[in-house]
Amino acid sequence: MHTLTTVQKKWAAQQLQPILERVEQINRLQKQEYPHTKFAVLKTAQTTIKEAIYGKQANGDEDITASKLYGGNANKPTTVQAACGGQGANHNAGTIIGTILCLCAKAASGVAGSCVSQQIYTAEWNPNTPNDQAVWTELEKYCPHRLNKEFTAQELKEHLLAIRTAIHSDGTATYLGAYLQTNCDGSAGSGICVSYRGAVATPANLDKVPWIDKLETLAHELSAAEKAVSEAEKLNEKLEAEKAKALLLFAGAQKVVETPNPVAGRHQTPEQQKPPGLICGAHNKSKTACLGAKCKWGGQKDDDGPCIVDENKVAEQATQARAGNGSAGTAAAGCARHGTDKKACEKGKTGDKQNCEFRKGKDGEDGKDTGKCRDSSILVNKKITLIAAVFVSLVIFYHNKDFYSIMEIFSSFGI
Repeated sequence: MHTLTTVQKKWAAQQLQPILERVEQINRLQKQEYPHTKFAVLKTAQTTIKEAIYGKQANGDEDITASKLYGGNANKPTTVQAACGGQGANHNAGTIIGTILCLCAKAASGVAGSCVSQQIYTAEWNPNTPNDQAVWTELEKYCPHRLNKEFTAQELKEHLLAIRTAIHSDGTATYLGAYLQTNCDGSAGSGICVSYRGAVATPANLDKVPWIDKLETLAHELSAAEKAVSEAEKLNEKLEAEKAKALLLFAGAQKVVETPNPVAGRHQTPEQQKPPGLICGAHNKSKTACLGAKCKWGGQKDDDGPCIVDENKVAEQATQARAGNGSAGTAAAGCARHGTDKKACEKGKTGDKQNCEFRKGKDGEDGKDTGKCRDSSILVNKKITLIAAVFVSLVIFYHNKDFYSIMEIFSSFGI
C-alpha cells in the first residue's frame, strides 16, 4: 500500500466522505429491514421438512418407530383404521410416512400394488405389531430420487396444492385416497385411504394436521425469506458500486500532485494556488465544472463523480510554468539557479512553504556526489495498486456473500 502525502490524504478524505455516508445508510437499512431473523427459516427448513416426513427427532428412513411416526401419542393406534384416521392436530397419520403407509401398504384383506404396479410385499402392515419399519423399508425403494437439490417455496406450494386437490369429501367426512364405505381400514371392501374427521364442518381442522401445518407454514416463511433475499441483493449491488468508486478514488488520490508555486502567487488567483486535487474535488457533482477545471471525470452520471486530477494536464501545466517567459520563466526554474549555494537554496520559500531543497541527486538525477539546490515537488507513483479486500463484513445473508466496510479504505489511506 502506498503512503499518501498530506495533500493526497486530504483529497481522499474529501472524496470518501460522501461514499462512507452512503455505505452507512445502506448498512442501517440492511439491519433495519433485513435482520437475521428474516432468514432464520433458511437454516431450519430442512429440519422442518424432516419432521413433517418422519416425525420429531426421527433420524430418517431407518428410524421409523411408532412413537415418532404417530407424534409420540400415549395411545398408539393398534389397527389400520385407527392409524389412518383422526382430527386436526391429533390426527394419527400426522406424518407423511404415516400417510403413505395408509395409502400404499398392504393391510389384511388389502389390495396389492395400490401405489406402484407389481409392488412386492413380504409382510402385511399391522400397526399393532408394530411392523411400520419393515413395511416402510419395502415401500421406500419405490420412491424416486430427486436430481435437483434446490428446493424453493414455489415448488413446495405446488406439491401441497396437488395433495389438497386430491383430498375430497362425501359431505360427511373428508378423505385422501380411495374411500369406498364405512372406514379407511386398508381393505378392498372399505377403503385404502386417510380420513380427516371434522374437516367438513370445520375446514380449518385439515390445516391443523401436523404434517400439513408444518409444510404450509414453511412454504409461507420460505416465500417471505426468498423475497427478502431478492430485495437485499439489490442493496448488495449498491454496496459493490460504492466499493468500485472507493477503489477508483484510491487510484485518483495517488495521482494528486502538489506542484510548487513558481511565481509565489503573484500571478495566480487564490483558486489557482490550491493543489490540483483539491480543485478537482470541489466539482464532484458537475461534469461540466469538472472538465472546465481541467480535471478528469470518473463518474457514470453527469452529477455523480468523482472528479479527479488529470495527470497529463497537471504535468503539462507544470512544464509550461517552468518554461514560462520573462521573470515568470526565471522564477519557475528558480531553485536550479542557486546551484550549490545551500544558504540561498534554503531561503527559497513562499511564505511558510519550502519551494527548494538542498540534496544529493537520486537515481536518474545529476549531482549524485555533490549536493545542489533542487525543486521540492511531490511526484506521483504511476503504478496504481488496487486495494484487495478493503471492506469488512457488513451483513451476511444465507448465501454467505461477503461485504466489506468502507472504513478499511480510510485506514489504508492513513486518514
